[in-house]
Amino acid sequence: EQFVLPSKRFIEGLEFINSTHLLMSSGLTGNSHLDIINIETMKIERTIAIEAKHFGEGITILKDTIYMLTY
Repeated sequence: EQFVLPSKRFIEGLEFINSTHLLMSSGLTGNSHLDIINIETMKIERTIAIEAKHFGEGITILKDTIYMLTY
């Protein structure tokens, strides 16, 4: 199955949250996001826009906390 990204998103990080959901960070100047994707439906279930002054990079999860590198 194919997943189509919203336009102007560049994937910077991917990490599985559980067996059905994927966390994706995307970076672009003024347009960075953190998304939760349901891999069974291939739909974005939640999007968090990062402030335009930050450029989103990679992500990781440690215990119950999501860490996203920005600059």
